[in-house]
Amino acid sequence: MHVVVVGAGIMGLSSAWALQRRGFQVTLCDRGSVPNKSSSSYDAHRLIRYPYGRHTGYRALIPEAYQAWDLLWDDLGVSYYAETGTLVFGRPEAPWIEASLADLSSVGMTMESVAPDQVQVRVPGLRLEPGEEAWFSATGGVLLADRICVHLVRHLEERGVAMRPFHEITRVDPARGEIRFGDGSKSRADAVVVCTGAWPPPDLCETAPAPDFVASRQVVRYLASRSVSWATIPMVLGLDDAEGLYVVPGVAGTRPKIGTHRFTLEGHPDEDRTPTVEELERLTRVVARRLPALVDQPFEDRVCFYAVTPDERFRATRVDRAWYLRGFSGHGFKFGALVGLDLADTVAGHRNEESFLRRVGGFALE
Repeated sequence: MHVVVVGAGIMGLSSAWALQRRGFQVTLCDRGSVPNKSSSSYDAHRLIRYPYGRHTGYRALIPEAYQAWDLLWDDLGVSYYAETGTLVFGRPEAPWIEASLADLSSVGMTMESVAPDQVQVRVPGLRLEPGEEAWFSATGGVLLADRICVHLVRHLEERGVAMRPFHEITRVDPARGEIRFGDGSKSRADAVVVCTGAWPPPDLCETAPAPDFVASRQVVRYLASRSVSWATIPMVLGLDDAEGLYVVPGVAGTRPKIGTHRFTLEGHPDEDRTPTVEELERLTRVVARRLPALVDQPFEDRVCFYAVTPDERFRATRVDRAWYLRGFSGHGFKFGALVGLDLADTVAGHRNEESFLRRVGGFALE
């Protein structure tokens, strides 16, 4: 059985990996390079964590996500994960904090309260405002995203997966299992998996689902510092804040990163990726408020794109021979290996299709 995977971000790569493990003949296509270095997946790191506020469906599947990554590490012969622990901060009564603490406590994963003086020990320079508190869990860490993507491609090539980089896909016909490329060529398959990230999907026949997401232009800041202190801090989450601050430690030789989970809900991934003056000023204000000592430190700002759905739930749909995986709202990377394995099991007939579609689409269910 031949499966064509459209898109070489983490969802496409993971799907190709899992399908190949199941014995399918796989072709992986992308409009850009493979892996696609413009995709949301191609970055130094992505976080995997248990605190998720009201999105208890995400938290519930984190153990399975870890198991899926462990299976991938076995196949690759190396792990691209660094445990860091998780520090969250905010007002105890704030919605995300309150829901996260209650949810974790309900499954026996109580986070420990961190005294104000110890916050500075764990994360030097982090400024909490009056009424805010901090909590810590030893769970959670960093997935080394770009290293995962690069090694996955090499692994897939070694196992006979056909690669078609720089092949723009202009149309997918779900009924025929046909993919049409920008150069006029076509490819037929028994199944097609479409994972185009923040890019609009190819022209589709009238039976295909309309996209239910918007591209969201996001700016992240990399610090020049590779000091030991910034390599050993936990991940930091202040998601009840209006900007949704997060800080990623500089593990495994990477640079520390600061960003916000505030969706802009604007832009197109083919636009210029140079941050604007307004974007730089906005992020600098966030840094000055929470980590003022870093304002004058050397840094590099970059732009990436998310595909955001209104409810931040993933979208999984099947039409005839085509499977559509999209709208991961900035939460998808940590579940990449798991979604790929579930998809392959479903295509192979070892998992109920309706169950898979509900499960993927319900990761963020309350």
